[in-house]
Amino acid sequence: MKNDVCLGVQKKMNPGFNVVKIEGHSFFSEHLIPSSILVDFGTNKGVFSKTLISKFGVKSYGVEAEEGIYRNYLLSIDNLKVLNAAITNFNGKSLINRNLEHCSTIIESNLHETDGSYVDAITYDDFSSYYNLSEIDLIKFDIEGSEIEVFASCTDEQILNWKQITIEFHDFIFPELSGEVFKIRERLRGIGFQEIRFSLDNTDVVYLNTKYFRTFTPMIFVSIICFKYFRGFKRRYLLN
Repeated sequence: MKNDVCLGVQKKMNPGFNVVKIEGHSFFSEHLIPSSILVDFGTNKGVFSKTLISKFGVKSYGVEAEEGIYRNYLLSIDNLKVLNAAITNFNGKSLINRNLEHCSTIIESNLHETDGSYVDAITYDDFSSYYNLSEIDLIKFDIEGSEIEVFASCTDEQILNWKQITIEFHDFIFPELSGEVFKIRERLRGIGFQEIRFSLDNTDVVYLNTKYFRTFTPMIFVSIICFKYFRGFKRRYLLN
């Protein structure tokens, strides 16, 4: 990000009209360029990262807890560096709980009754230090409830280095997390993020850091309305 030398202030970006949705995660793409940094928490098979690498040339860093997915899908993708680990609020080992009807998670729940296995656990602080990351252009969270622990372990200063967040909160699977999800949403709004909801629940939420983005503009509202209504029109009339 270049500074405006004459004014001595940081230029802010307009989110623009280009809303992109990949693997259930919406985001604004105008600011993404080949030097941009993507953090992909819950990399899974790498579709989200691979698409952004191909389309925008970004450099991507992620974590994926499932060893089989990590070894079979993630080791050969250019410009993607992934740790086979669970991102959480401590370093050490964590038990992955599994169930055939839900994704694996380190959250304890009666929904996950099959045998699990242990995986390395890492904090955001150690993850960012390992890859020498500071300013993040886009960070994606899809980590089956562990977003609660990650946010709890991050300082406001760390979070304010994230320009844009796209997140799937998991209170739709774990209703007991709804109170903590509410606290995270309140915290992000309180420290300078604008919340933009692309779903009726908390499964597709974007946060724009007002330190970097001009957010209260007609352009952003028009882009959201067009994106939502076109999706609804396509589902109702074009896909039937």
